[in-house]
Amino acid sequence: SDDNNLNSIFYEHLTRSLQHSLCGDLLLGRWGNYNTGDCFILASDYLNALVHLIEIGNGLVTFQLRGLEFR
Repeated sequence: SDDNNLNSIFYEHLTRSLQHSLCGDLLLGRWGNYNTGDCFILASDYLNALVHLIEIGNGLVTFQLRGLEFR
């Protein structure tokens, strides 16, 4: 459906954006305190996402992004 296509495009865009900015944002404290294994929920009016911090170190962050469907 069109909703699924829009969700897919949104999550792909969000993933690419986080690839460029997440590590720097974490180091600058924009996400507050954090540790490996932490999860954050990003929410807008229509879409939600879960960011799971897998590994942090040496200027790199490994993360998983999961879309959340709330109806």
